[in-house]
Amino acid sequence: MNRRGTGRKGKTTTTARVRVAVYARKSVDRGDGGEFGSIEAQCESVEAYVASQRGNGWAAIPEPYSDLGISGATTNRPAFKRLLADIEAGHVDAVATYKLDRLSRTQRDLFNLLDFFDQHGVTFVSVTESFDTATPMGRFALGLLGQVAQLEREVTAERVRDKVMATKRKGMWTGGRPPLGYDVVEKKLVVNEDEAEQVRATYRLYLELSGYQAVLDELERRGWRNKAWTTRKSKLAGGETFTKNSLGKLLQHPVYIGKVAVEGELFEGEHDAIIDEALWDAVQAKLGEARNGTTTKTRSVALLAGILHCGQCGCAMGRHHTGKGAKRYSYYVCQTVQKRGAKACPGSRVRLTRLEDAVVAQVRTIGRNPALVTETIQAARAALDERRPAIETEVRTLGTQLADLETERQNLVAAIGKGDAPTAILERLREVERRLQDLPE
Repeated sequence: MNRRGTGRKGKTTTTARVRVAVYARKSVDRGDGGEFGSIEAQCESVEAYVASQRGNGWAAIPEPYSDLGISGATTNRPAFKRLLADIEAGHVDAVATYKLDRLSRTQRDLFNLLDFFDQHGVTFVSVTESFDTATPMGRFALGLLGQVAQLEREVTAERVRDKVMATKRKGMWTGGRPPLGYDVVEKKLVVNEDEAEQVRATYRLYLELSGYQAVLDELERRGWRNKAWTTRKSKLAGGETFTKNSLGKLLQHPVYIGKVAVEGELFEGEHDAIIDEALWDAVQAKLGEARNGTTTKTRSVALLAGILHCGQCGCAMGRHHTGKGAKRYSYYVCQTVQKRGAKACPGSRVRLTRLEDAVVAQVRTIGRNPALVTETIQAARAALDERRPAIETEVRTLGTQLADLETERQNLVAAIGKGDAPTAILERLREVERRLQDLPE
């Protein structure tokens, strides 16, 4: 719908209708009105601003785009994805938010988003930060605000990491996947006696049997699995079959002797131990012997790592060493076998030297064929020539953008020197300083 008015000489003028999408986001629903208030408060503020621009033809799209409980560090947000889809479909002319960081908290995502808006002729407005994305200076100011938002996020994340480390040093459980043998009750690890006995039996099996694979076979025979638990969202998780990797973690996890590991140091935990010190020391000693026994001088580089795949299951193949007496042998082995044993994918093993020597010999044969070498060089040059126009265009475009940004930078520096720095940037910087001071120590 268009808005009509009376212009000069009684002529009727038309103001184009601007369809404005209202976007709101809140990371955590604490119910306390924190972090710029509730979703509803954000929407009401933005809608009031859009209503004040009615004279310019602005009209809010009836259904706001709202994401609750999702961080701005990711673009994997349901309402956000729906907004992008509606923009691509041509249903949106402008996007309005309460603050810039409601839309994105990372500089890279912000720049990509601005490019996306520009490609579809969509403008962006933050109702509490004054800038205009229709001008180069406005886009530059918006970029600075994005950098400040990212700085704020990174500093907050660093504070959170420090608090987690401090909590671990006190021996407290900080969340994550609970270890087999324990349940999480009121944010504390409590011994699950049935699972605890499985853990003790697994430690004893490792001492009795020869190597990981024998233990894995016995665990599979008994039907024992990794820890299964229910997440906060009432979803079942875990319960997978043991692999060499998960078995190794279980046999070396200090949680079972009542300890908490923090950056290579062990601290007394609040939880009860499952394994006694004698059993723990015996298992660690045998693990150390196994590691030392396989240490030998082998090829430092596996030539085909990353490009060789198993012909049976398609899984990547990596280097593996084994030995008999003083002799050591190297193989390319399917990762399925590495994790679940030979029965999971039979026949997926080949001597490393035999395969690499065959490949190298074939490459040398190709190198001795002048005609084939010439064809390879010509194909490479043709591919480069095909890409050259696009590369040259990109170089010119980047040069122009660099010149524009340099001009904008000089203008901004001059404005700051005269005391005319953009008010929005200064206000945002002061706000970030206040919020950093308010963060818990």
